[in-house]
Amino acid sequence: MPSPICILQSAQSCNALFIFMRLYNIPYMKTTVLFFSLINFSAIKAQQDTTINVYFDNNVFVLTAQQQTDLAAYKANTVCVISFKGYADTVGATHNNKILAQKRVDNVAAVFSDVANCNTDNQTAAGETTGFGADLQENRKVEIKLKLKPTTVTTNEVVKRINNFNIRFLPDRAEIDPASEPYLDQLFTELSTYNNARFEIVGHINLQGKKITSPNDRFYKLSQQRAKLIAQLLQAKGIAADRLQHKGVGNSEPLHVKPANQQEQRENMRVEIKILQ
Repeated sequence: MPSPICILQSAQSCNALFIFMRLYNIPYMKTTVLFFSLINFSAIKAQQDTTINVYFDNNVFVLTAQQQTDLAAYKANTVCVISFKGYADTVGATHNNKILAQKRVDNVAAVFSDVANCNTDNQTAAGETTGFGADLQENRKVEIKLKLKPTTVTTNEVVKRINNFNIRFLPDRAEIDPASEPYLDQLFTELSTYNNARFEIVGHINLQGKKITSPNDRFYKLSQQRAKLIAQLLQAKGIAADRLQHKGVGNSEPLHVKPANQQEQRENMRVEIKILQ
């Protein structure tokens, strides 16, 4: 089964994925729209089908500069294009949404115009759908199926997890509390002892009630922005950029599902560091 890769219109949650893939020449990763996780295996992979989902804002069909860059990087490992399939949400007239879906297909296909086609008739505008979820964003997309070049994939093993409860942020902002600076220095010192490791910075928030599943939710974005901030601060202290990746997971991975006190709330609102070998 092919696994989908995400490219959001904002490109925020997918930036780390494509940077990591370009750096390590990895064309295949298990992903969803919301999260990506490292595959733990090493092998020579045969040509395989992979699906990329490119998401659009409402009534938009033009790719952002970042989306074009991400797709171009992915194109480098493509043998041939199997298909493009465009979708739209159900807002507006059905006929107009069909046209919008086709325009999205046309713009995405243009990036791969110099890549061979696996099939002669590989472009379809499906038009309106609600089949990908209640969030309208999930239904505004172009689904690309590619056949990839064989490549060697290296093992990425999480050898240690650090949940840092002392690095705290200003309320509802991607800014660390000045009192947390010494703990950031301590974290840098500890990570510096891992000479050949790479680090994944994961941002978490404490929010009770409904689990956040939309990358457009402001709290989900906040977890991403906080993780990115910590990665940038660690880079500024001396950790090479190609050893750092980051992502936010909103409130999807709480340490305490029903925090009983303020301390447990703080522990949910944490920075997690995965040390990868």
